[in-house]
Amino acid sequence: MKRQMMLPILLIVVWLGSLGLVVAEEPASSPGAPLRLNVQKAVELAIGHNEQIQIADQQITEAEGQYTFYFADAFPQLNASASYARDIDRQYEILDMTMLNPLFAQFHLPPIKPTKFYFTYAHNWDFRLTLTQNIYLFGRLGHALNVSHISKHLAREGREIAVQDVAVAAKKAFFTALFAKEALAVTKVNLELIEMQRDSVKSKVAQGVMSRFDLLVVESEVAAARPRVLEAQNNVLLSTEALLNVIGEPLNRAVELDGQLEFAQLNDTTPDLVNAALRARPEIQALVLQAEMYEETYRIYRANYLPALTANATASRTGGEDNRIWPDHPRDTLQPTLSFGVQLYVPLFDGLRNYGQMKQMQAKKREAQLQLQLLRRGIEMEVTALVSEIKLQEQVYRAHQEAANVAREAHKLTTLRFDSGLSTRLEVTDARMNLINAELGVISALYALNAARADLDRALGR
Repeated sequence: MKRQMMLPILLIVVWLGSLGLVVAEEPASSPGAPLRLNVQKAVELAIGHNEQIQIADQQITEAEGQYTFYFADAFPQLNASASYARDIDRQYEILDMTMLNPLFAQFHLPPIKPTKFYFTYAHNWDFRLTLTQNIYLFGRLGHALNVSHISKHLAREGREIAVQDVAVAAKKAFFTALFAKEALAVTKVNLELIEMQRDSVKSKVAQGVMSRFDLLVVESEVAAARPRVLEAQNNVLLSTEALLNVIGEPLNRAVELDGQLEFAQLNDTTPDLVNAALRARPEIQALVLQAEMYEETYRIYRANYLPALTANATASRTGGEDNRIWPDHPRDTLQPTLSFGVQLYVPLFDGLRNYGQMKQMQAKKREAQLQLQLLRRGIEMEVTALVSEIKLQEQVYRAHQEAANVAREAHKLTTLRFDSGLSTRLEVTDARMNLINAELGVISALYALNAARADLDRALGR
């Protein structure tokens, strides 16, 4: 009975163990596995690996540090110092009381010698604690904080610009790789059709229906089609390496592209797209922030003409010894002092230095405003041109798609007629070339359409 119960248990254990081995042998992801990419994944990898975005991240950190640096002026500044000085050649005064020696002699007292009185100790110590607090800077601190705050937002806009540039580069690289992949498929189909035609001609030559010359012509067409396949394969390799370079992956990484070039009609109107671009483009916000930063910097230089009020307090212990470096009783030897003061700093004349800086800031602010006007007009022209390009490529795609449908049907009928002896080899060749050219035209129009849509997304600040 026990053996009968143990047998199913052993079978279950073996089955579970085999499942464990299968899982161990087929991990979810391995370093050598091909990288599966769609357009969203390509954009994510490019953003995650791009050095320019990492530089922008460091610029944000730098701006945050600048804000902390300026904000420190609002807090007290506490400093401690300790100093030791050894006076080797000291100033002194000689006290000469030897005129009293005759009087001391009458009383049998020892004579008096001249005595040196030093003005300083031989070993001097100073321990000091200083506290400084800005009381009122007449706007300098507030404007400096505004500048650093604007710099932080400006750095974030710069990062957004870098992200959008990297995203459009990744999209276009992905579309280029897809185009090369689909073009390779078309060239392979072309080679297969020619080989099928060669086999058909061979059969007809064997039947005596066609001449040996016809077979040689088809053989030459097969030979001419093979280099086109090799060239298309090389284009796939080059476009894949370019894509890997954009997304920051090793160039020898195996890649599998998911998806295909798709048609999507643009339904938005040009004015709506222009308004959306003017609202969303980070370059516009960056120029607005630059103008604000120059205005705040101008106010900082203007505030330099105004006074500055600060308070300070100092606590110290000072003293020394003549015969030893450190006193035996420092609490008694080092005398404490405590002081407090207020300082009013009034600038009178700086040689027009601040005036020159103020003129520079006014000019830079005006430059930023003019650049903003140019940018707005440039964005309007860019969006309008891209919308026109997309509309054109939509029409081109429809025309090529219709031509491909007709060419596909014509090639099918021509092939059937050829097999039935009702059409010539030249008619089959013409039908095949028309079909291949139409298929290449379809994917070329789709590539141009998808690339234009990627540029439009960038122009819209997406």
